[in-house]
Amino acid sequence: MFDFSDGDGTSVGTGWGGATRTGPPDPFGNPGALEDIDEELGAPEVTLMRERRRVVVVALALDGGDLERRAGLARTLVALAYKRGGVLLGGDDASAIVAFGLEIAGEDDVATAVAFAVDAEQVGRDAQGRDAPTVRIGARAGVPATADAGGRHRIPADAVDEARQLSRDAQPGRPLLAGGASRLSAAHFAFRELPARRGLHRRARVLEVLGPRSFDERDRALWARRGRFVGRAAALAELGARLDAVIAGGTQQRVLIRGAVGVGKSRLCAEFVARALARPEAPRLVATAATPATTVLPYGLIVELVQAWLGLPPGRGRDGRAQVAGRLAHVLARTDADPAAAAEAARAVTEAMELRDGATMYDPADLRDRVAAALELLRAQLPGGHPQVVVVEDLHQADTPSLDVLRAARADGVAELLVATARPDAGGLPRFEAVIDLGDLHGVELRELVVDRLSEAATPLGVAAVIARAGGNPLFVEELARAVREQGEDAVPATARDVIAARVDRLTALAKTVLQFAAVAGPLGRARILEELVGVGDLSEPLEELCAEGLLIRADDAAPESGEGDLAFARGLVREVVYDTLAAGARRDAHARIGKLLASRFFAGREEPPAVIAEHLERGGEPAGAAAFWLRAGRLSLAADDGEGAMAYFRRTLALEDELGAEPPSAASRARRAEARIGYEDARRLATP
Repeated sequence: MFDFSDGDGTSVGTGWGGATRTGPPDPFGNPGALEDIDEELGAPEVTLMRERRRVVVVALALDGGDLERRAGLARTLVALAYKRGGVLLGGDDASAIVAFGLEIAGEDDVATAVAFAVDAEQVGRDAQGRDAPTVRIGARAGVPATADAGGRHRIPADAVDEARQLSRDAQPGRPLLAGGASRLSAAHFAFRELPARRGLHRRARVLEVLGPRSFDERDRALWARRGRFVGRAAALAELGARLDAVIAGGTQQRVLIRGAVGVGKSRLCAEFVARALARPEAPRLVATAATPATTVLPYGLIVELVQAWLGLPPGRGRDGRAQVAGRLAHVLARTDADPAAAAEAARAVTEAMELRDGATMYDPADLRDRVAAALELLRAQLPGGHPQVVVVEDLHQADTPSLDVLRAARADGVAELLVATARPDAGGLPRFEAVIDLGDLHGVELRELVVDRLSEAATPLGVAAVIARAGGNPLFVEELARAVREQGEDAVPATARDVIAARVDRLTALAKTVLQFAAVAGPLGRARILEELVGVGDLSEPLEELCAEGLLIRADDAAPESGEGDLAFARGLVREVVYDTLAAGARRDAHARIGKLLASRFFAGREEPPAVIAEHLERGGEPAGAAAFWLRAGRLSLAADDGEGAMAYFRRTLALEDELGAEPPSAASRARRAEARIGYEDARRLATP
């Protein structure tokens, strides 16, 4: 139920089953657990996130038709918004105001709102007829929603007025968006910028939604190559020969590219993909990568691989799950696949996504086999047996269930070359027909790379300095060559770490603060999280500075002007240098702040991985809260049939409880210890062959 109030803003409060609660239910079905953790972490940090939420306000205007048809269409559109996670703020038979991101927000509320706008326009077009109403839609993104002491969120009235104005200006079939397109919305949909409109806050940019964007555009950006490819001729020839064998024999082969950080595994993949796609009969490309974020997410890599196969960008949350299930069912419906098998495949993938997102828990007895069968069915139904190249980078960071699925799922009768990259110490990987080991460059190849990267600065002294200090690692060559080009051969630092430290020192104070928090947050970060940590509502300028300096990159560069979305470090070494320069106390405090902030999002209904929260809380000196979230991570791994992972998480829980004292300091601590011991024994039995 929702309450509305007039005045300077719209106020919304929620009730659960008609009763008032202090917070949402525990997603893992442990009544009262959230209140216990809330007390241990401290209430002020938990309420902070609820007080600073950015939402998207969408206005719908219905014109024409008789009153009955307008009212019926309005009800249909409101129901559609509700299914997409929208909250109705108000409306009548000819209009409606909906907020996205106000109740249980998705990972990208702008993308959800734009997707709803496009779907709503389609519903309006489906209602064509002589007296059919038309639908015009306007949306205002980045609207701050503040919460009062009672948890009621207030939306500024001027934001609602702006959305209404945009809906009046919009053409049927072309929604208008102000406030900036997000990363995911720019990846999903094509926009056209219109002149600024009077009456909008700060004369905000207005974008017209043209429709869904081709997913090929995203893939092309993944394989952009910088600089001439040097060396690795034997490795490149091996990959080419394997692709020839796959095409000739119509079978699957798997090749692992193995090497330490910075030796050029990704660059070799990019070069091979470019040459493969340049063939007269180019194979189909499917590409994804494991990340530190997917390491702790059951089925995280497999889900992203399925999304790539289906031509979908990475997505999480309810909307992402529905999108994958719908696309998978649609793809299989166009083939001769058995309808029952197709429906089962969609169910298995959906359950894997729910486990990955931490949204639910299932009996895991046969889920891995079912997901593997879904992959086999999807690949077997590819049109005409067209050969394909599947690239999976950083396989050493994959989660255990995903590795199990990759081991079990074969592609018999499918012409497929699977190319994976991994570190030398990676364990538990699937079987590969060939392993290509990469090491540092030497001799002529190393000198050739240095000369190419130095370009006009390739003097004998500069070349010698880079060769002497790079150690043959292509990553270090890139960094040192850049320093020579920018500062001259006399300013070449002793190591690549010094190069990065010098670049960080040149940053503005705010950009440096953002980078430091990003380093503590992890290899992947989110602009919204950084805004909360830094306490600045708009980080577009410092983020633009960091990206221009080559320190951070946007996970999807389709929206370089956006201040939202996922961010990543350009190289892992950048994060290591920034993290190591922080004092121990500063790192501890930052980890604690990040852990509490992520915990507040978890409590508010966001699907934050418990293991990530636990890691930050433990490093931030919050053992009780960390133990609670390690316990949740153990439950999740146990549900995913990952006995080894569950054992590790339950051990971590018990170790932290030991630090709290021999006797439990609270009832919650006593319950955690008992459940962790029981869970450990269940996990041990599961992991024992």
